[in-house]
Amino acid sequence: MAIVDWAFIALGNGREAADGERAVVEFDGLTSRFVVVPDAAAAVDVAASLVASGVQTVELCGAFSPAEVAAVRAVTGSVPVGAVQYGVDSVQGFAALL
Repeated sequence: MAIVDWAFIALGNGREAADGERAVVEFDGLTSRFVVVPDAAAAVDVAASLVASGVQTVELCGAFSPAEVAAVRAVTGSVPVGAVQYGVDSVQGFAALL
């Protein structure tokens, strides 16, 4: 079975709508959904909604903590959730952005 519908959730600056700011790119049978959420709690709700709408996998940006990733995974059932992780060499630079 091929992936035909997936989503990427990113943390925004906190001013986004509770259900996220969204963009959808469709190309050659693949639907890619990009959602920027105001906080990790919104990401949990958005992930559950995306799974209910049929996405086959969810990716999370690197700003989510391991506990926040686990909270998203808890609502996605059998749909896999991946998370971007920054290497030790990138942590200081990334932390400065937050």
